[in-house]
Amino acid sequence: MLKADTLTKAEIDYYRGLWCRKLQMKFSCFPVEGFRIVRDTLEFHRKSQYSVIEVLIDPIFAQKPTGEIIIKLSNSKSIPIRFIKRNQMIRISETESHQGVIAILSLPDHSDSSILTDILLKKGIIVYLDGIQDPGNTGTLIRSGVAFSAQAIIIGKNNAKPYNPKVLRATAGAFLQIPILDMGDKDPVDIIHRFKQYNFAIVGTVVSDDAIPISNFKPPEKILLVIGSEGAGIRSEIAELLDVQLTIPIFNKIDSLNAGVAGSIVLYELNKKIIEYL
Repeated sequence: MLKADTLTKAEIDYYRGLWCRKLQMKFSCFPVEGFRIVRDTLEFHRKSQYSVIEVLIDPIFAQKPTGEIIIKLSNSKSIPIRFIKRNQMIRISETESHQGVIAILSLPDHSDSSILTDILLKKGIIVYLDGIQDPGNTGTLIRSGVAFSAQAIIIGKNNAKPYNPKVLRATAGAFLQIPILDMGDKDPVDIIHRFKQYNFAIVGTVVSDDAIPISNFKPPEKILLVIGSEGAGIRSEIAELLDVQLTIPIFNKIDSLNAGVAGSIVLYELNKKIIEYL
């Protein structure tokens, strides 16, 4: 049996606190847990906007084949491993069915404002999430953004935060492959105007008889796709700035689609048409 460290109370408080946004911002890092997502973070180490600071493993997990994979990957990347007693790993875990492995990742080195400057020069689809409070929907849209060639995801006002553990789990590791900008504290109208200045078409999904069916829309080479919440839709001050209103035709008695589903369908359709520009 591997010798495991005994965490002090201060260390337990630190690791437990990293699941909360306040301490994530204070220490510029956040945790992920579970074999698959930790494996992915190790494989993308230095290739994404995040790097792995350390990996926490309990001795029981370390002796499993999955544990051996994590240890081998960590060693190959020269990432510190800390073995933690299982009862303490359970205390610092965010999930009830703890797998025995947690990775601590650094937040991006560059500010969201500087990343935005680079994104404004790109062609293709940028996704702006407006008030999607459900972490599952936010994570799904990040995952779909990667699947359908979006260039970046912007997290807008009143939206689930990108490093919420439920959001990260819903991305299934896709958050490692795309720039994610947390701009929830910025004026959404100012952000939209900046994209307009760089010749982006501001496109939004709405439920309206006057909107263009997504299958009939011929997209330009630069699109800011705004996806609003399932209940309230796109906030009014953004809706007023839309260049194009899109809708998904629904053929049965369903009022609307889940925001994650609707956004994914629109991303798929836009990507089919815009890919020729990239």
